[in-house]
Amino acid sequence: MLLLLSPHLDDAVFSVSHLLGPDVLVVTIFTKEMPHQYKGDYAAYADMQTRKLEDAEAMRDIAHEYLNIPDVLFRGKAESNVLPEICKKLNAIRRKYDINHVYCPFGIGEHPDHLLTYDACLAVFPVAMTTFYGEYPYFNLPLNRIVRFRRLGLNPGVRITWRDMWSYFTHPIYSSTPWFVRIFRILRAVFSWTSSTNRTGWGIKHCPARTDKLQRCLAYGSQIRPIFGSADNLAKELDLFPNEYIITLYRF
Repeated sequence: MLLLLSPHLDDAVFSVSHLLGPDVLVVTIFTKEMPHQYKGDYAAYADMQTRKLEDAEAMRDIAHEYLNIPDVLFRGKAESNVLPEICKKLNAIRRKYDINHVYCPFGIGEHPDHLLTYDACLAVFPVAMTTFYGEYPYFNLPLNRIVRFRRLGLNPGVRITWRDMWSYFTHPIYSSTPWFVRIFRILRAVFSWTSSTNRTGWGIKHCPARTDKLQRCLAYGSQIRPIFGSADNLAKELDLFPNEYIITLYRF
């Protein structure tokens, strides 16, 4: 069985729809329902009850389970270290199913929950049976790709351009982020450089998305506006970036 780790209720469909099919188990990690007082976009992110109903529709023919770990929005000091619990639950999944390969988010965009998923996967599953995927639409922004590769000590092969900065600043996924925070992140990305020190190379495979990806994405109605701005913008993004991305790391 192929195990696909999805941090949130939409990441699997948005990022690797081409993998969805028979003999695939999608395990979504940050799904715990908790009371909240958020408004606007953050209320849409926090409404786990609605998001689970949407996920049930989008994943109606795909095997899936929830680990019910609290999203970063809800984690206070008492739940700041959830990595051990994630690892414990992933080990239970590993014992329960005959898993022969794992697909894990690479952490493009550096969302805290995606980084935790990455760390937990490497703690539980051998690297030899793990392949990484680039999160959609974060991966579509060159600045996000460059920053993540630098963080891992990998040479991205290119430098950040003005166009990269502008596409990051104006993308709908960051519309809820204050403009000065976006500028700070851009400047931090431009002026921080990590040289490749671990002699690891990388390759990216572009995989065509499922033909029904748009319809599956639209099932996540509560997330369309916060992430893409509108259903029309989602359709345009899929037209501009019709592929999904698999990342392979290898030693020299």
